[in-house]
Amino acid sequence: MTKNEGKRLQEEKNALLQEMLLSLEKQKEAFRQGKMDLFSQLLAETDRLMEQVDRLEERRRAFPHGGEEKGQAWHEEQQELLAAIQELHRELILELLRQRSEIAEKLAALQQSRRSLGAYQAAAIVPEGVFLDQKK
Repeated sequence: MTKNEGKRLQEEKNALLQEMLLSLEKQKEAFRQGKMDLFSQLLAETDRLMEQVDRLEERRRAFPHGGEEKGQAWHEEQQELLAAIQELHRELILELLRQRSEIAEKLAALQQSRRSLGAYQAAAIVPEGVFLDQKK
């Protein structure tokens, strides 16, 4: 692997990280808007991008200098992108947990309403056309 190829791998990795960051931003927005089909598609896209980054990183590590012609500049740029990705991912996880809690509360309220309605309906069952005369 040549030095130019190592540099190209670094550039590809940065481009993938930027694309991943954009995908996470879109995921967050889709989730907030309740567009779950789009959210699922974007989640799959982010997974695909992560796999590509992993494969690229494996190839880059095979290069003696790791393609770090720019040295610390590559590292800092990638670290900033990774920090932004981690922050967005953390926000998305928190939003998912919040929504899950809200859904669990709504489900509990619905189940309680269903039990109450069932108890009310069971108590109100009176057979039609039946009159019991208790005088003898």
